[in-house]
Amino acid sequence: MSLYLSNAFSLNMINESCSISIIKMNDQEKIDSIKNNAKSIIGHVDLARILQVPYNRSSVILSEGDILLVAQYKGSRLPEGATKLPEDSTIEFFLVCVHCIPISFKTHGPLVMNSLGFNQRISKLGCISETHESFCSLDLN
Repeated sequence: MSLYLSNAFSLNMINESCSISIIKMNDQEKIDSIKNNAKSIIGHVDLARILQVPYNRSSVILSEGDILLVAQYKGSRLPEGATKLPEDSTIEFFLVCVHCIPISFKTHGPLVMNSLGFNQRISKLGCISETHESFCSLDLN
């Protein structure tokens, strides 16, 4: 399992069939813990400076169990050389987890995971689902 910090997520980061779970992060303590332990692939120099992480414009292909923390900038264009967010701007954080597990369609309902031992496998990766509907959470304790 690899942990990355990025300013974007793209389907180009996936090269196989998989399920992707995304959850908005609101716990600043957990965000900071992930940010401090993740490899930065922040491709925007000013955003990297604001987040106080290395600027590293590189491509990555996510694999089973990988987790990407996306720092989503929202607001007007960042001024060149910015060291703090403009007043009208925010950064929201989202966890993106990759699960390369079989999926199937039920006759009535959403996509569901269809693999024996799903909860056990995903729990070991840090992405937990109690109801077999995919969502992502990271236990940092």
